[in-house]
Amino acid sequence: MTAQEPLAGLPEEERPALAALLAVSDLALPHLRSHPGALARLIALRDDERSPAARIEPLAALPPDWPGLRRIRREESLRLAWRDALGRDPLERTLAETSELAEAVIRVGLAWLEAEAGGGAPPLAVLALGKLGGRELNFSSDVDLVLVGEADEPGLQRRARRLARALAEADHEGFLYRVDLRLRPFGEAGPPVIGLAALEQYFLREAREWERFAWIRARAVAGDPALGEAALGLARSFVFRRYLDYEALAALRRTKAALAAEVGRRGLEEDLKRGPGGIRELEFVVQALQLVRGGREPELRAPAILAALPALAARRVLPPERAQALERAYRLLRRVENRVQMLSEAQTHRLPADAATRLRVARGLGFADAAALEAAIAAARAAVRESFLALFPGPSAPRPESEEARRWARLAAEPPPPRSVPRPPPIPGSRPSPPCCAGLPRAASRPGRASGSTGSARACSPRSSAAGPRRARRRRWPSCSRCCSAAAPISRCSTSIRRPASVWWRWSPRPRSSAASSSRSRCCSTACSRRRHRPRSGSRPWPGASPPPPAMAEACLRLLAELKGESQLELGLALLEGRTGAIDCAAGLSRLAERLLERLFALAAAELAARHGRLRAEGLPLAVVGYGSLGALELGFRSDLDLVFLCDPEALAASSDGPRPLPAAGYLVRLIQRGLAYLASPGGSGPLYEVDVRLRPEGAKGLPLVTLAGFARYQRERARLWEHQALLRARPLFGAPEALASFAALRAEALGQARDPARVRAELAALRERLRAERDRSDGERFDLKQGRGGLVDLAFLLEAKLLLDPEAALAAGTGTAAWIAALGARGALEEPEALRAAHARLLDLALRCHLRLAPRIVPRATPGLEEARAAIQRAWRAAGLPQSP
Repeated sequence: MTAQEPLAGLPEEERPALAALLAVSDLALPHLRSHPGALARLIALRDDERSPAARIEPLAALPPDWPGLRRIRREESLRLAWRDALGRDPLERTLAETSELAEAVIRVGLAWLEAEAGGGAPPLAVLALGKLGGRELNFSSDVDLVLVGEADEPGLQRRARRLARALAEADHEGFLYRVDLRLRPFGEAGPPVIGLAALEQYFLREAREWERFAWIRARAVAGDPALGEAALGLARSFVFRRYLDYEALAALRRTKAALAAEVGRRGLEEDLKRGPGGIRELEFVVQALQLVRGGREPELRAPAILAALPALAARRVLPPERAQALERAYRLLRRVENRVQMLSEAQTHRLPADAATRLRVARGLGFADAAALEAAIAAARAAVRESFLALFPGPSAPRPESEEARRWARLAAEPPPPRSVPRPPPIPGSRPSPPCCAGLPRAASRPGRASGSTGSARACSPRSSAAGPRRARRRRWPSCSRCCSAAAPISRCSTSIRRPASVWWRWSPRPRSSAASSSRSRCCSTACSRRRHRPRSGSRPWPGASPPPPAMAEACLRLLAELKGESQLELGLALLEGRTGAIDCAAGLSRLAERLLERLFALAAAELAARHGRLRAEGLPLAVVGYGSLGALELGFRSDLDLVFLCDPEALAASSDGPRPLPAAGYLVRLIQRGLAYLASPGGSGPLYEVDVRLRPEGAKGLPLVTLAGFARYQRERARLWEHQALLRARPLFGAPEALASFAALRAEALGQARDPARVRAELAALRERLRAERDRSDGERFDLKQGRGGLVDLAFLLEAKLLLDPEAALAAGTGTAAWIAALGARGALEEPEALRAAHARLLDLALRCHLRLAPRIVPRATPGLEEARAAIQRAWRAAGLPQSP
């Protein structure tokens, strides 16, 4: 069937309408092709004024039919797209009915699962956050859900996991919705369902300030109404407060900094949602004002942006003309985003790169061409950016125009009152602080005795009365001040150091070389300006192949964050000055993260033991496994950590021996939650590490703790090829020796399976092309070092294909790209191992240098050595017989 075939046999008056649907959605044609009666149903539904819930909710009384529910959901989505393409509905109705469709699907699915559970099932309430909570769901949005019930009831936990799995599962009819449960208490480390009492305690003790933004939009969409309303009452008390607290304003500033960092890290400048002046910045402006004023003025608490903007203007929180400009920008950006997602139901927020598809989107929105659409988007983003900077001015932002905006800018700029940082309890049986901790300045190692006056640049001048040989200060000060000005203002450097005289004892004998290196790296220069002492540029380079010093002294989290920053800074300067290679630098960053993880979880274990006792005398029955870049010893300066937590199932029968004992499962889950909370604690420049635990069995839906028996069963019976591909990079980090040994045996069993070569090559090549289509940011002048053709991911897929087909090599080759190249080269499985080794080193070096510049991993195609590296990878890809050569 061709694209014109659905028009055959249609009355002449219906042809333009159907052509409009086919123009905005590529999903319509496959659906019409596979369902003979779909066209007649769509034509009958097109002008139906009833909400989608009217067609879906009656299904709750029928036997479960998930494929039928997926088909009806697809037809209702196409009906909404059709009405939008014909201009029948305003934006508010399109978003509201898309949200009603999702709510109805969730209610029907939950009713089916409750019927299966039988009578007397414990109540469960489903809360929606994000766009679904605000009734502004996109055509292809995730649904952010939080489930409230009796958290200790195993049946509820199973029902919650089944609901999330059923909504996300795909078949020949497609899928229902991508479900995101990460906004629940404790995130991915928490159970799927939380009880009311636990939710209240979480809001009082554990919730972070940024979570108030997420819960502004909370709304009950399914399940027990009374339970949902009770949970929303707790959320309102947490979100809206009757006073203006400076800690909230500090959280607003941190969230603003996180937005800017994410844009730079992921190359999202052109993203309609996350880029500068995008939808997220607009939502941030509105929700920041709601957060500050909503406690005293309940009419500002509207969860929908299009309802909140007029309310803010009516209360003069925003100038009316600014509110109107933001509303126009929001309408345009959301319409464009919705149309882009209607094309193929992809979760994208960018205009298509293909010129023909971009023109198709522009024409469908009523613009003459793509240039006109891009100009309108640029104007809308400029208006959003202006309002964003008026509320949170940057260092070079113009002064706000209105008195109200100036007042909010002053409030947002005020620092929060100083707080003392408590010292965590010592870890039983811990080792004394290593020599590197003794080398820290006194103020850094003793937070409670910090010098009160750091002054300005004068404190570091030769006339300063601080301790230290005056002659050395005179000799080093001129070159330091001149060179440091290239990296950061000297005032920023001096005022961030508590004991300025200690600068000179940490500074290298070659300050000009070190400052010149940091001036080439925004990451290093920013770290220099924030740290309380300077890197020792002339010190011995840190050998990346060996573990870094375990600078995990039993001190506060702030000290650990500083130690991490100092270690990364030394590695960055060593890379920039050529004293270490990219592979050793990445390995050093990985070993640093491994040691930090070990010490943080030891702190968490000590805290838990003080409250609930110990599970057993010989240590916890837990194994922590690193996946991805951490497992492969290829961590970058801004990489996140992929972790999986495994335990021996026999140990779950025990309980802790303290005055308030806990069963082993709850004990270990609390330990993981506390450790992840430590990792998420904000340091001087954000969280210690961002963590991803979705690579465990069941992904984000299950508990963070997985038994070794369940892990083995999953790998044998249900794991897909890409999961065994990820297992190639898995490496045990620390934990109980018997658990680590069991994991190594399970990994060997999973990777030792015999596989069909043709199927492996075809699946991996298809997966690579799909990832490239979604993530490659290369263009005619720039190259994406990770996702581009002939980049780092192509090299990894090439080597992983060979290892999956050669179990003996897979078990002997280690877990990283460099080790794989060496092992496969020694076995004669690679034609040009030296060329691949050089290509990997060059691409990794360029990627790490992009990290140091706080820039996306994209470089000009004319970069020296780039084309040679790409050519070597492309030759090896073709020699391996992989289809769709990069």
